[in-house]
Amino acid sequence: MSKKVKLVVIVLIVIVIAAVAWLLLKPKAKDNFVEREISIKQAEVEKPKTLTYEDTSGFSFDYSSDLTVQEVELDDNTVYSSLELSGSEPGKLTIRISDTQFPDLKTWQKDLETKQVINEVRSVNWDDLKAVEFSYGAPKLRKTVAVDNKVIYELEAPADNGYWDKMRESILVSLKFDQSAFKPATSGESTTETDNQEVVLLEEKVE
Repeated sequence: MSKKVKLVVIVLIVIVIAAVAWLLLKPKAKDNFVEREISIKQAEVEKPKTLTYEDTSGFSFDYSSDLTVQEVELDDNTVYSSLELSGSEPGKLTIRISDTQFPDLKTWQKDLETKQVINEVRSVNWDDLKAVEFSYGAPKLRKTVAVDNKVIYELEAPADNGYWDKMRESILVSLKFDQSAFKPATSGESTTETDNQEVVLLEEKVE
């Protein structure tokens, strides 16, 4: 074999080795396809929607579809409504509206402070009501309370500076009360009802 032929063979071998090395080191197109597929799937994940809950006792609020609302039935005539909302994070958010013996928020708060250590206390507006917000307990809970016409309004959730604080704030801002629904019957209404019963009884006696 001549030197010229040997040189050509060597060159061909070098070219083949270079081509094989280039193919081995070249990024695979499949990997890029997988990355694009993952990105598309992430983009297709739906964001939570905003829903509206209307309570039969006379209030409504907006909440994330990430939450589930459950009515808690209590054998207590002083409770107008009791709700529990659970979500994707541990814990729950509670809303309760009920009668109270305290005439105003200041009296209620003073009584609470004799039984419970509360922190981060601040005044807030809750719809048309003046309320107080504070944290307490371990694990820490954040609570918003208003008292009006001997009716107490309570909203409570874990104080996590994240998921639950965000959910609680959203409900707090959107919650609207029909306060007339929580007012006890007046004495005039009770008298009228009693008078009607007496009339019926008199008619029965006449017969």
